Amino acid sequence: MASENCVYIVEHIEPVSYGDRMSIDISDWKVTPKHMLSDFSLPLNLKTKITIFFERIDGWQLNVADKLINGVRDESGKIVDFSESAYAVLHIVLSFFEMIAKYYHGYTGNKSKYYFKEGVRLIFPDLKQHPDKQAVDQLLDDLYSGVRCGLYHYSFTSTRVFIRNDICGAIGITRQRKLLINPQILVRHLRGFLQSYVEDLRNVNNNTLRQNFEKRFDFDNRLK
Repeated sequence: MASENCVYIVEHIEPVSYGDRMSIDISDWKVTPKHMLSDFSLPLNLKTKITIFFERIDGWQLNVADKLINGVRDESGKIVDFSESAYAVLHIVLSFFEMIAKYYHGYTGNKSKYYFKEGVRLIFPDLKQHPDKQAVDQLLDDLYSGVRCGLYHYSFTSTRVFIRNDICGAIGITRQRKLLINPQILVRHLRGFLQSYVEDLRNVNNNTLRQNFEKRFDFDNRLK
């Protein structure tokens, strides 16, 4: 029996033309939770790209995070929650802000911090009209440095960040400049935004939005 600790090297896989590049094609490669690559015709059209994007982000990230933080129903209908899941959920969803802003604007560069903040503003548009610009800037800085970078680089948030389930919004900041996050509401809000964004993408009249999306999708998937 092979050891579970082994690292397996794939010696030979037949390549297939994938867009303008050569990309590995395995007939049973699962490209979304619902579809194999063989379910689609190549090259991918825009409608299929939108479907793949939505099923990947919602199915493999936000839906999983939603179940972790808000629980799932067992056979009797009782909600079974996962205690102590807040930080794991934030690990899952914090990449959403930067990703969605880059797709929305069609950006293919490396300005991580800038587009993370743009993503937060995009998802929470009220921030643009908030009268206390200094508080908003502090919130964005703490969310990026104290939460996003904290979790990704040393697996914890800064001492300015507090995870709470008793605040009425997804994210807030106190007068003492403490950042509050309610992961339960945040995950629901992100899923709602994703659904709305994908509906807009499927509207053939939203030319710029669709062009920007496809530019980033093709870049991420090495199609051009």
